[in-house]
Amino acid sequence: MVVADEKDPFGRQYKKQKKRTRLIAISGLLTALILITLFIAGLSPTAKIGLYSLSSVLIAIMIYEFGVRQGFLLYLTASIISIAWPGLAYAWPFMVFFGLFPVWRAFAERCFKFKTAWIMKMAGANLMIWPMALLFGQPLFEVFIQRFGGIFMVVLVFASQMLILLYHWGLTLLMRFYQLRLGHLLK
Repeated sequence: MVVADEKDPFGRQYKKQKKRTRLIAISGLLTALILITLFIAGLSPTAKIGLYSLSSVLIAIMIYEFGVRQGFLLYLTASIISIAWPGLAYAWPFMVFFGLFPVWRAFAERCFKFKTAWIMKMAGANLMIWPMALLFGQPLFEVFIQRFGGIFMVVLVFASQMLILLYHWGLTLLMRFYQLRLGHLLK
């Protein structure tokens, strides 16, 4: 049996090499696509959120095809390369939220039960966006708080939770579309 596997080019060794080659090729392709979407998002006057969301879908495709670990490695690779090109100014939304959220989401869904996973996903998303929102939006927040009072913060927190849920739902729909219609193209 062992001798037959060594002589058979379609044996176990070939399957492992084929899977590894496929992983490397798809990782390179998805990294390039992520970098292109980040570059276009930086240049585009509109549709920035859509392009950053497309980069999230690319991370989610890697997670679907190869697992959370490979998705995280793709996120790290794309984040490190994106600092050099297209630059940190274009890449920080991907690095802070759009690239990390699909990895966190998949990790939470695989490691926790349904209700706990939802709490973990929402908590993780809030921990990703609120520090940056407070850092960059503080002067704007102060103006709105002076104008509208404390109700502004309540509305802002509620609206951010709705946006996170909408983003989660959209990512789920796009991944479902990939699984049903496009997944066979990468096989």
